[in-house]
Amino acid sequence: AYFLGGIPSISEKDPIKKDKLVHYIPKSHVAESYRDIRTELLFLMVKLKDTKTILVTSAEPQAGKTTTVTNMAITFAQAEHNVLIVDVDLRKPQLHMIFDIDKGLGMGDYMLGNAELEQVIRGTEIKNLKVVTAGKNLSNPAEIMGSGKMEEFLSEVKERFDFIFFD
Repeated sequence: AYFLGGIPSISEKDPIKKDKLVHYIPKSHVAESYRDIRTELLFLMVKLKDTKTILVTSAEPQAGKTTTVTNMAITFAQAEHNVLIVDVDLRKPQLHMIFDIDKGLGMGDYMLGNAELEQVIRGTEIKNLKVVTAGKNLSNPAEIMGSGKMEEFLSEVKERFDFIFFD
């Protein structure tokens, strides 16, 4: 386990601004804290060799996973890295709302074989940042996410992106 840093309490009440604080208020103390963690992550990832994927998870709801993922991914994109965020919260997805993207085809559709990779990768207003929304809700997400289709997905996106964040 590694301690990468801490994030001060975010006073922003607007959930969309909170989840993209480093984009909207880049000179804030919170944004600087996310950039400090980005630096620590980059140093750690060099040691781990060829690591491109970052998963943020928690056993508790409302723990700040999505806020952490979106702000961290934005800091990587701001540093000129080609970044993808994947919404694998197939029960309560949020990324489509945060980035104001139609839920449309997404990870669930790709995993079921109903969409190609090109159809699920969506642009955002942030340079160097793309998103895969959750898409179709799955009745058995854990089993599907552990399938060979996920390995195929990872293989393809690792070729195209510098870093992949999973919410």
